[in-house]
Amino acid sequence: MQDLEIDAAFSIGHLKGYWLQKMAFAFERFMLRRFKLIITISDRMRKKIAKKVPENSITVLRNWVNISTIKRIDGSNLFRAQLGLAPQDFVVLYSGQIGPKQALHLLLEAALKCRDNSAIKFVVAGDGPTKQSLVETYGREPNIHFLPVQPEHRLCELLNLADLHVLTQDHGAVDLVLLVENWWHVGEWPTGSGHGGPRY
Repeated sequence: MQDLEIDAAFSIGHLKGYWLQKMAFAFERFMLRRFKLIITISDRMRKKIAKKVPENSITVLRNWVNISTIKRIDGSNLFRAQLGLAPQDFVVLYSGQIGPKQALHLLLEAALKCRDNSAIKFVVAGDGPTKQSLVETYGREPNIHFLPVQPEHRLCELLNLADLHVLTQDHGAVDLVLLVENWWHVGEWPTGSGHGGPRY
């Protein structure tokens, strides 16, 4: 299990209703208990799933990084050229799913406060249900750039675009797992939003 989608949907208000929640969690428990083994990606996820099924049926197999393809690259960056960014520009990058749980308006509102500093650029790469509304609201700002989902062979180049990787989360979803190993392998440290900061 990579994520707890039902938990997230109710935590951020995407789904609502007492009886709908009861039925959704009952169906989830019914389905999970039909498996002999459940594999998840972190100890935090294991503890959350253990509230739904016996803990001895859960094992952890972490998402790791292919260090032969995800690594630090020094020198020029193709995405800087594509977006018209100067070598000295400081790039803040979000890459991933663009939906209610990510609360990306927090990042983009921060970008608006940085408009007077032309050397700070914000890049959002990915796709999802809230992307179009974000593009309509923020897409004309000169310091904000949007990119589509990138093919696997361009992922390393994309990650190396950033001077700072950012992960925002709706406050209702901050207890869910965050995947940041790729950032570490390109030599960057992440920052995040949420009560108490990011949790990995």
